[in-house]
Amino acid sequence: MKCFRLLCWLVIFAAAPLAIADEPVASELLLPEDVYAYFSVTDVKEMKSRFAETSLGEIGDDENLQEFWEQFSEQFETLKQKLSDQTGVTLEDLLTLPSGELAFALFRMDGMKAGLVGLADFGDSRETLDLLLDKADTALADKGATRQSEDFEGTEIVSYEFPKADADGGLPGAAEMVPNVLSYFVKDSVIVFGNGIETLEAVLARWDGEHGDTFSKNEVYQYIQEVTASDRAPIMKWYVDPIGAVQWGVQANAQKLPQAQMVLGFLPVLGLQNLRAWGGSVDMATEQYDSVTKSLIYVDQPITGLLGLFKFPAKEMEIPNWVSKDVAGYGAFNWDVESAYDTARNLFNMFRGPNALEQMLDQLSENPDGPDVHIKDDLLDQIAGEIQVVSFPAEIEEEAGEDFDPAAIQQDMVVAIELKDAGDMEALLARLSKSDNYPGRTREFQGKTIYEMPNQTATAGGPESFAAAVLNGSLFFSTKVTRIEDVIRGVDSDDRLSEDADFRKIAEHYPEETSMIGYQNNDSQFKVLWQMLRSGNLGEVAKDIDFSLLPPFEDIRKYLSAAGSYAIPDERGALFVSFSIKD
Repeated sequence: MKCFRLLCWLVIFAAAPLAIADEPVASELLLPEDVYAYFSVTDVKEMKSRFAETSLGEIGDDENLQEFWEQFSEQFETLKQKLSDQTGVTLEDLLTLPSGELAFALFRMDGMKAGLVGLADFGDSRETLDLLLDKADTALADKGATRQSEDFEGTEIVSYEFPKADADGGLPGAAEMVPNVLSYFVKDSVIVFGNGIETLEAVLARWDGEHGDTFSKNEVYQYIQEVTASDRAPIMKWYVDPIGAVQWGVQANAQKLPQAQMVLGFLPVLGLQNLRAWGGSVDMATEQYDSVTKSLIYVDQPITGLLGLFKFPAKEMEIPNWVSKDVAGYGAFNWDVESAYDTARNLFNMFRGPNALEQMLDQLSENPDGPDVHIKDDLLDQIAGEIQVVSFPAEIEEEAGEDFDPAAIQQDMVVAIELKDAGDMEALLARLSKSDNYPGRTREFQGKTIYEMPNQTATAGGPESFAAAVLNGSLFFSTKVTRIEDVIRGVDSDDRLSEDADFRKIAEHYPEETSMIGYQNNDSQFKVLWQMLRSGNLGEVAKDIDFSLLPPFEDIRKYLSAAGSYAIPDERGALFVSFSIKD
């Protein structure tokens, strides 16, 4: 049962059981430099070990969950026996088969050909691997695949060629673009799969790790790994070059899809050619963190085009006194609105002509049937930069049972936009509320004006109305008017988020100046999911599983630690960090 519990939790939390060899040649040394997508679990045995030390890893062994697990025992034993009968391999052997690095990559080979590979270090489990390969050989032959093999520098490469599928009305050349060859080789303690012999030859040519053209020498990848590195090797790492992949794909299919060439012409105009890559790393059970993810968006400077919409200068972020400690989540970011507007204006005018955006905004504001608001002068120019978003726990009963309706869950939200001049915004709202087209109502509450407006697109479970007010130098919006009233009433010092012990533990890890910060009270977030499972009101999704056997939420609350995140500018883009702390 313990093995089964581990399997279930690894599936639920997408933590597959994989591992690394004793002295492997890292996958980044086996790939050509032009990689467009890459993912690696650097040490699966270590990953499983570290995961077991995390809060999520400990949940599965909680005694309060034993009754829930027991309902699967019979099915689990049947599954194990079926696996053994069909493959000759036990489930225990299968789960321990990968004992080295697991990696996947998409790269460009000589010319415009695509290479797609996956590799895994199987350690001492060669006998188990051979059993599985024999079974796979028989199964592929039954599917009509033709087997062939050839030698490359002393290593046998086995290939299976499948009949080509018909495009049948799809894109031009679609059938040719779908690979119909699966190849693999086994060398040392590693098995490598790929989309053809040429792909695997590119890997074998670099097997000693001394090749001059490898992904490890990619300067963008090097920088990302350097910036996102910790004191020890990460448990996972990844890299994606979406713009490079688009450029490569268009060029590779220039004759089949000539109209796609227009895409390449727009990339410089939109400034997207400067977006080089996104990559990062993941670690678990460190001295400081339960888990931590670091990623970098690498952008060549200066920022131009569409990327100018996303400038977030760093500043010292302070949690305002109106935010209470009972929130489910809190986030704040400092947006350069002026830069965003200039970017939008320049791009719009580029396509529509000089001053086109300015003229359009003027016309909208002068429309007699409109709200008499100038989007730039009255709204955008009023935003000082910092925007805060607060979410509150959904209000659900502890023992909802079959009456629990997931569609009726409503999570209240509050958004506060810092203003340059609160008086100007108050005057604007007052003027709008007196117009004949104003759909809501206005009322006073403790000397402050609240504007309530119906949600004309409300759906089941959604808010029926919205509320707005100018308070504390900011423009507030909320999905529930009582949340605005709470802000007006104020929060006692002991009940403020800034004074909460869990938040302060998270805040210790924020840099002094940030572009964005975030905080998640995970137990309140997870409670909704837990109650939804316990209700059994999941329809056909899990009709054979008795989720009512799950213990009350309070029994597992201790495993749900608070989480934080932040973003800071980097000389080559922006660094994002998210983390949780184990109590």
